[in-house]
Amino acid sequence: MSYTTVRVVPAGVVLFEAHRRRLGAPAADAFDAFSRTAAPGVYSLSSADGAFTVTPRSGSRLHDGQPTRTRPSPIASATGPQPKQSSPSPWDAVRAPGLATLLTDPLGAQLYESCVAAVVAWDGHELVLVPDSSPRVDSLAERFVQAHQPHHRAPIPPTHEALLLINAVTLAIPAGSRFPPAVRDELQRALDATAARASGMV
Repeated sequence: MSYTTVRVVPAGVVLFEAHRRRLGAPAADAFDAFSRTAAPGVYSLSSADGAFTVTPRSGSRLHDGQPTRTRPSPIASATGPQPKQSSPSPWDAVRAPGLATLLTDPLGAQLYESCVAAVVAWDGHELVLVPDSSPRVDSLAERFVQAHQPHHRAPIPPTHEALLLINAVTLAIPAGSRFPPAVRDELQRALDATAARASGMV
């Protein structure tokens, strides 16, 4: 099964091409049809055994000022980006209403991701992404940052003072973080510019 969660704005699906690739060739026509008519909002899309399923969502689990907690990653034994999974998944056990859970190595020394988003830091000059060997969801938003924004990769400690949580739906500055809002807003504009709808007849 292939699975992804999308944000639709008036111009179309944000990260349109990336979501289309994630869902794969068997779902391409169904995804294109969805993109042509979908109203603005958040949706989960899945494709399995020839069936394409669209599930409207109420919104994002993330918001600015959200409190955080740390927990060891449930996939700490893996290496590098892992396919996105729908629930039930290993991440269900580390999610809690109203909280953003920051997932770490077993010793709690460095961040891998959050329970629903990639982790990005700001070092005062450019964005910082976690080392590519870090076990985490293969994030389309992180891939976008890697391809289009000045950045470097380095270990990010949980105590880093400027963290941003980013996924294909939301960019959120958690409670206590000094991540520059202007940098977040620039990233949001760049992501929004990827919105598209498939061409062709409705």
